[in-house]
Amino acid sequence: MKKSVNNTKPSEPDDLEVPEFNFEGAIQNPFFVAYRKGVTRTVIKSDGTKEQFIRLDPDVAKHYRSAVSVNEVLRHALQNRQR
Repeated sequence: MKKSVNNTKPSEPDDLEVPEFNFEGAIQNPFFVAYRKGVTRTVIKSDGTKEQFIRLDPDVAKHYRSAVSVNEVLRHALQNRQR
């Protein structure tokens, strides 16, 4: 006599299912206005060093691929300005 094996798993929640959120009554981030004005952000790393971030306007940012290229152009402009 063979035993029948039940291969069905208990129903598990679908990990890919995205829950719905209700944003009614949400408030705007208080830093949003300052961010849009181009305020510099300073980040203090765990080793105590500081790093600054400056937001570029989209029309300027589209001309550069990385922070390295932006810094190269700015350094060149500063050298010319000091002459």
